[in-house]
Amino acid sequence: MKFREIDVEIQDDKFTVREGNLEETLPVLSKFSDPDGNRLLNQLELLKLVVYQNGDRLGDKVGGLPQSYFLKLGSAALEVCGMSGPADGGDED
Repeated sequence: MKFREIDVEIQDDKFTVREGNLEETLPVLSKFSDPDGNRLLNQLELLKLVVYQNGDRLGDKVGGLPQSYFLKLGSAALEVCGMSGPADGGDED
């Protein structure tokens, strides 16, 4: 079994956005269909589960990243979770 991954470089910082397992990600992904939900906060919650740096999951540290990183990491996260098309520079394998 292989989880999808996308390597993302922003400025000089390198991240891996790695598909999460069903048990962790489905509760978060299900919030995206809530019309009253806050999509940006839901994406932040997803990023906490799927963004890695130097092999370690960032978790709550994602919230301390510069706001300018959000779009690129968010696009990659939605792609690896099967919720969008390829992110710019993403690896389909």
